[in-house]
Amino acid sequence: MKRFIEGADRGQSTLFPECVEDWIGEDNQVRVIDVFVDELDLAELGFGGVDREATGRPSYHPSVLLKLYIYGYLNRVQSSRRLEREAGRNVEVMWLTGRLVPDHKTIADFRKDNGRAIRRVCARFVALCRAMGLFAEEASVAIDGSKFKAVNNRDKNFTRAKMERRMAQIEESVGRYLHQLDSADRQEPSLARTTKTTRLMEKIARLKEEMKRLHALEARMIATPDQRISLTDPDSRSMATSGRGSGVVGYNVQVAVDTKHHLIVTHEVTNVGTDRSQLANVAKETKTTLEATSLDVVADRGDFSSEQILACEEAGITVTLPKPMTSNSKTEGRFGKQDFRYVVEGDVYICPAGERLAYSFTTEENGLILRRYSTKACQRCAIKQNCTTGKERRITRWEHERLLEDHSGNQARRLRGAVVPRHARCRDRRRSLVSAPLRRLRALGLYRRCRDARSDALCPIHAEDVYDGGLEHAGMGSRSRNPVLAQSRRVPAQPRQTQIRRRVLTSLKCEGSEMYVLTMTRKLALAALCTAMLPLPTASAQQATEIQISYSNGQFQPREVRAPADKPVVFRIRNLDGKAMEFESTSLRVEKVVAAKSQGVINVRALKAGRYEFYDDFSEKARGALVVE
Repeated sequence: MKRFIEGADRGQSTLFPECVEDWIGEDNQVRVIDVFVDELDLAELGFGGVDREATGRPSYHPSVLLKLYIYGYLNRVQSSRRLEREAGRNVEVMWLTGRLVPDHKTIADFRKDNGRAIRRVCARFVALCRAMGLFAEEASVAIDGSKFKAVNNRDKNFTRAKMERRMAQIEESVGRYLHQLDSADRQEPSLARTTKTTRLMEKIARLKEEMKRLHALEARMIATPDQRISLTDPDSRSMATSGRGSGVVGYNVQVAVDTKHHLIVTHEVTNVGTDRSQLANVAKETKTTLEATSLDVVADRGDFSSEQILACEEAGITVTLPKPMTSNSKTEGRFGKQDFRYVVEGDVYICPAGERLAYSFTTEENGLILRRYSTKACQRCAIKQNCTTGKERRITRWEHERLLEDHSGNQARRLRGAVVPRHARCRDRRRSLVSAPLRRLRALGLYRRCRDARSDALCPIHAEDVYDGGLEHAGMGSRSRNPVLAQSRRVPAQPRQTQIRRRVLTSLKCEGSEMYVLTMTRKLALAALCTAMLPLPTASAQQATEIQISYSNGQFQPREVRAPADKPVVFRIRNLDGKAMEFESTSLRVEKVVAAKSQGVINVRALKAGRYEFYDDFSEKARGALVVE
């Protein structure tokens, strides 16, 4: 008796069945892609190549390439070369494309040439979800944004401050090398002196070439409107992230997620690093997409802006978001603006001491009409030290400040429980509603060019909606009840096939006979998304050996470090001295200038067994060694 399950002989005449349809089950996820794309009028949407040409070589129909792209993003396959390989070996893709294998250049050009049409496809799918009742009856969404990395290294992105800082570092290095050359000229002629002089001259020459390049880039940078430049991706910009001292060169992707079924209703891709100017635009586009008369929006304090709230109010959009504390008065123990009470009848503010701050004058700042209120009673006030450090306290009031006060008052009543509509309860779930789709979309890869990034974002967003929409329409309720996901979350899962068929057959009872076949195919395909496979975990990169080295009093500590062979090495050098040092090693082929009282990181490739020496090139006294065993 055999101890293992035996596979079929590769030499047999037929390994696959003659019909590819036999390999694609009724509940397979590719059927929803096929049904949805086949029902689209691609010519009306703006896709090129729909009508066949009378002459020339036949081309691929746009529907084939669109199906391939949606399938790729649904299964975390973004690269056009990987899509080409999948078309030749993946049975699902063979069924979807009719065994066609487009070239990777054809796939990439399709995305590049049909970005606007792909946006319309996403809008059609949102309309389909609305027709199927997948959106909340009372339009309610959560809006948030995230920074997506572009195909542009941080070293190839320059701002005015970064350019000045880089030029100052080069000038300092050139001056230091010239000083070392002067010192070498005073030494006796020797081979060591000649070698050192040659090496220093080479470094100075490289730095001068780098300075010329930076001057040319500076001229290009000054000519741009925002005085920023990215070399690889001209549209990308440097943006700050939540981590201290961190940042990313990329785009700001804003999404609006429905609070009922977590579907991504709309999105926007910009190269503006902050969210304060995005709320009204995304909210208005969401309202237009949902064709709603009113809209409830939940956002975070990063979206708070007086102008944006005013624009939303004028568009009939109710916004719920906390107001950030931009003043340091509270942290320093003084009264804030919220401690002053405004009296509408007299157009005055009442301070905590009971004094009246009357209207003084009107000014305009950043396009806002501001009214100033002040009083002369501050000089004799007993609690002046708790209010202001100046001669008198002034209060600034925006001409539409009443709108912000009503917004804060309504929000406070909701928090106290007096008024708790559904969209207010969603505020606490905003992070889970928006962050999860953004996290999955961010893991798909890099974006290039702002106009291409909009279509790049559309495919994964469309795939996310297909996935979530299929789950909800199949009656699964949410991702947590998906059999595949339930195993990782330890949520009891119901039998998959039984539940799918029961839900589908129940929903088909009320369908008209003339639409029975089409509806059954669509609902079976949508229900099939319950079994969508998760991406397989990729093998983690080879773990590097981390080595900590301190530089103090002109010496390395420790002077000798050890690392295993055939593994990458990461040096973390802490310069504790009051002057800069340069970590250099000719055997390791690395050099790094570490400023005073700072830390530098050097990544070294996998090394073979041996001894590798390193030294401080500035003093040439501090020496150490890396022993690889």
